[in-house]
This record gives sequence, structure tokens and C-alpha cells, in this order.
Amino acid sequence: LSAIARIEGIERIRYSTSHPVEMTDDLIALHGDEPKLMPYLHLPVQSGSDRVLRAMNRRHRAEDYLALVARLRAARPDLALGSDFIVGFPG
Repeated sequence: LSAIARIEGIERIRYSTSHPVEMTDDLIALHGDEPKLMPYLHLPVQSGSDRVLRAMNRRHRAEDYLALVARLRAARPDLALGSDFIVGFPG
């Protein structure tokens, strides 16, 4: 994203999805530091239940997700979040 921001003529950067596990400290900091990166992030929640997240083979817990959102908001207070939720996961 930093390399894209340096390309002349690119004024805004938005990417479609980032998995909670892939949100590194560097990427979180970039949301606060790079003005071309739009204040929007699609971050899939999928479930607020640790039991369901385990059944879905997700590598994060609900508490991890909430901590991640807090870190993102600390880096970029005006960040808007979009997500998706799975309702009625079988099993």
C-alpha cells in the first residue's frame, strides 16, 4: 500500500478485505499515517461466538477482534468499518 501511495496520480486507496489475522502492526499504523488510504476497512467478523469461530476454523476469538478494532480506532479515529456476519452456521 505504501508503494501504491507513492505512484503519481493515485489520490485515494481503498482495498476490499483484510482478514483479522492479517492486520499487522505495520498495516494498522499505515491506516493512521497514509492520507491516501481511505478511512474505511472491510473486516469480516463472521461470528461473535468463540465456539462458532472455532467450529468455523477461524484463528481469532471475539476478544481478539474487539482488541483489533480498538487498535485500528487508535490509529485512525475516523475509520469506518464494514463487515459480514454468518447467521445460522450449521453445527
